[in-house]
Amino acid sequence: MTALPIGDWQFWVVTAVAMTAVSFGLWRILRAIRRPKKKETSVSLTIERKKAR
Repeated sequence: MTALPIGDWQFWVVTAVAMTAVSFGLWRILRAIRRPKKKETSVSLTIERKKAR
């Protein structure tokens, strides 16, 4: 098994880009889950521009 190239600057650049992409994806998923449901709006029924009884 080979060791990680911790001393290589390219390793850290790629790691930072990958971590940014993963964190952005998780943030989008969590935001979609936590988003509050929109309230349903009441609508009045009209027939030929007159309100129904």
